[in-house]
Amino acid sequence: MRSAEGSVYKAGDGVWRVCVEAGRDPKTGKRKRTTRTVRGSRKQAERVKAELLAKAGSSALARERLTVSELFDRYYLPYCEKHLRATTVYAYEKNYRRLVEPYLGNLLVEQVTPLTVETWLGSIDGASRRFEAYKLLRQIMSKAVKWDLADTNPCSRVEAPKKEAYRPDVLDAATAEKYVEHARGTEAEPIVLLAIGGGFRRSEIAALDWEDISENGAVVIDNAITSVGGRTHEDTTKTEFGKRTVHLPASFAARLNELRGTGPVMLHSKGGRLSPNGVTRVYTLWRDTLPPDIKRITLKNLRHTSLTLALEGGADILAVSRRAGHATIGITSAYYLRPHESVDVAAAEGLDNLLKNG
Repeated sequence: MRSAEGSVYKAGDGVWRVCVEAGRDPKTGKRKRTTRTVRGSRKQAERVKAELLAKAGSSALARERLTVSELFDRYYLPYCEKHLRATTVYAYEKNYRRLVEPYLGNLLVEQVTPLTVETWLGSIDGASRRFEAYKLLRQIMSKAVKWDLADTNPCSRVEAPKKEAYRPDVLDAATAEKYVEHARGTEAEPIVLLAIGGGFRRSEIAALDWEDISENGAVVIDNAITSVGGRTHEDTTKTEFGKRTVHLPASFAARLNELRGTGPVMLHSKGGRLSPNGVTRVYTLWRDTLPPDIKRITLKNLRHTSLTLALEGGADILAVSRRAGHATIGITSAYYLRPHESVDVAAAEGLDNLLKNG
């Protein structure tokens, strides 16, 4: 593929020839040319070309005919794959393909103006989708400026779309107890006990071995199992605070001791470790058997229920944040914890009693 910044030629089956020109030698007047043979995919060859251009200091050449999709595929995506978790990279690429590429992908980077961004955002339905699309393009263009592939970030002159407030649907304490009662003796029981008792993510539940749970209910979280593109693999915890020890309520710990086995806590029918999607599937199938008068929520919201109940029970917000494995207290307070209405009712009753007796 010929372009202003270099070329990639197919030299054989799985063999590519990369050629990069970086201007002329000021003394001899001859063109500076670097070539390299790459064995693998064309995508790998394109990445080698990008690396050669960076080493040659030829950003001016690289940006001359650089499209938004070339910026993403050759520079931004490889950067993400090197520095970010696989699940994050997967989400970024998915959002780029469905929200950014169809409208902006073929535009030259220099053609993306604030007006272009405003028009593009106006074509996206849904506040959450607009916010995620804007955030991703802003990140891509910010890196382009840093790498000297663009002069300015047009997103910096566009008002960020408002993000829909996150309101998890949680259970009150009485309903949470019913979940535990109805789960007893079912395949989903360990999931319910761990999600409500410890506020664990499904990726953390999938990674748990019985050896990670002490008899007194101390659960050690030091890794996760994630699903990316239909494949599961062992991963790090979501944040630096993700490695933690969480203590379960005594009654939950006692019941888990009765269920205790060896190896993975959650197994599929063939005896192997259950994937995160499998954990969700087991929970959902069980949840759908609940009596119709019991509120039904997603597995993710069982985690939110646990954290909300901990806060309602008087736990310090910092302690709850660390229990959840959140990076900051701000995440805990802004996105996850919404005290149940019963807490506000109790506060009103307390105020009423105080005023009556005053």
